[in-house]
Amino acid sequence: MPDVVGNKDLTLCRYEEYVTHLLDAKIPVALAVQDGMTVQDVRDLSVEPEVIAIGGSDEFKWKTVKQWCDAFPRVHVLRCNMPDKLYELEAMGVESCDGTGWNRGDKAQSVGLEKWAYSMANPTTIFPSEYLGCHTKKSEKKQEELFK
Repeated sequence: MPDVVGNKDLTLCRYEEYVTHLLDAKIPVALAVQDGMTVQDVRDLSVEPEVIAIGGSDEFKWKTVKQWCDAFPRVHVLRCNMPDKLYELEAMGVESCDGTGWNRGDKAQSVGLEKWAYSMANPTTIFPSEYLGCHTKKSEKKQEELFK
């Protein structure tokens, strides 16, 4: 759904403008909530979104994430590049998050993400931080050995 970062009113207008197109195409509807939006603003829409994606400023996002989780069953956090936040978000019921920083070369972020993934009931066996910036035949061979 097209949004306008940090602009509640324009984002809500765009939502109402495009929501029927997504429904007609049978695409699940998500709304990127922006600074100043409230749970009631979302409840007042003509069609309630299936997913709340928490956007807006960092201050807005981190102050309001719990209220969105309490009010909606499916919540995604946009621009989350902080491994230490993953445990907190998971505990609140956040379904997913994204961030461009996870694998851009900051090994601390990648390692933090891995530690969180390894702490799960079904931990991963992939170690992406070992391959940051060094995709080679050697790294492919190491991946193959992991999955034998």
